[in-house]
Amino acid sequence: MHLKRVGFEQFEHLVFQDVPFSHIVQLDGNKFTTATGIEPYEGEVYCVSFDFGIEVFEQMKGLIPDEAYEILSRRDMGKRYKVKFGDGRFLISVDCKVGQNLAENQNEIFLPLWVNSIPKKLA
Repeated sequence: MHLKRVGFEQFEHLVFQDVPFSHIVQLDGNKFTTATGIEPYEGEVYCVSFDFGIEVFEQMKGLIPDEAYEILSRRDMGKRYKVKFGDGRFLISVDCKVGQNLAENQNEIFLPLWVNSIPKKLA
């Protein structure tokens, strides 16, 4: 919501390098989410949620463990799958934009960023 307040909802591409992914949750068969803390400036940590569709999830093949990819690829009616990366976090760069849909839990209202793509690492 901070990015929206300061005018970044106008940008179609915000790129964050090496975002720490410690888990991924399947919201439905074609939508996923993760949340993490990022530190864009020294000493300032922001909690951020990233939502993404199946096309972006498919771009994660080879970036997350094969077993996690296979679990999240399942499409069972009425079931949601979640993977936690027990051995730590995976750093994945994301190209995203400020999302449109507010989300809410028992503690807060938040606005997830929508991931456009997973940029290829530059050599």
